[in-house]
Amino acid sequence: MEMDTKCVLCNRLDEDGTHLFFKCKGAVKVWRALGMEQHRRILERKSSASDAMKYILGTQEREQMIIVTFLWLWWLERNRYAAEYLAICKQNSKPAQVVKQMWKRPDRGWLKINSEGAFSERTSEGGWGVIIRDEEGDVVEAAAGKLTRLWNDYIV
Repeated sequence: MEMDTKCVLCNRLDEDGTHLFFKCKGAVKVWRALGMEQHRRILERKSSASDAMKYILGTQEREQMIIVTFLWLWWLERNRYAAEYLAICKQNSKPAQVVKQMWKRPDRGWLKINSEGAFSERTSEGGWGVIIRDEEGDVVEAAAGKLTRLWNDYIV
């Protein structure tokens, strides 16, 4: 099972504690609005949650309250957003429908071209394939290829 590790708030980078609380573009805006940018810059460089807490506990009591309250509220907001997203996904998901289709030969004197594309959002890679068959169903031509550095599945 593949898991999406992107930040649920900005959907840009992998979500870890440092990104979520100190580097996410939404969080950075709040830190600046609170007048706590200098603390954010120091905290984003801490190597562990323990080191971050030691730093926070070393600040003035008023700053401690602002920082801890922000971290708590930001975590609640992240979880609320994630829960809403999951609820929408569940609402929009439908059981897969199986449609049985059979390939049919083209009419006499005609060729039939079938193509397919695939895209992996995780790797930003895709592939394509095409096959041309005659009225007997024999392959006249076929080709396939790999694509890299794609932005979305519309390009495949």
